[in-house]
Amino acid sequence: PIGGVVSVAGFYRLIPHSLEGPEEDKLAKPWLETPIDSDKVKQRAQKITAIFSNNDRFVGLENVDMFKQKLGAKTIILKGKGHMGGSDNCQELPEVLQAVEEMINKK
Repeated sequence: PIGGVVSVAGFYRLIPHSLEGPEEDKLAKPWLETPIDSDKVKQRAQKITAIFSNNDRFVGLENVDMFKQKLGAKTIILKGKGHMGGSDNCQELPEVLQAVEEMINKK
């Protein structure tokens, strides 16, 4: 068991046709072919926070409800952060540190 999980731009489903070419297909392939075992995650993680952006070109906001329903996750929707991986110029994400601190302080 672990104390918690913070997921950034996690997904059960990607936006259809959002991948652009063979490089992105290759990068996403392991993530797409390995489904999230929601029951196992819930058994092992005491707390789960999932962070999304309202303008992520790959991860649609339908994943917010999926993370709530399947994992019981606390969800956060940020505005204008894109995919939050640097490629959309998201260089800092203090919300991740805040989520970790909340998990630590709620023991």
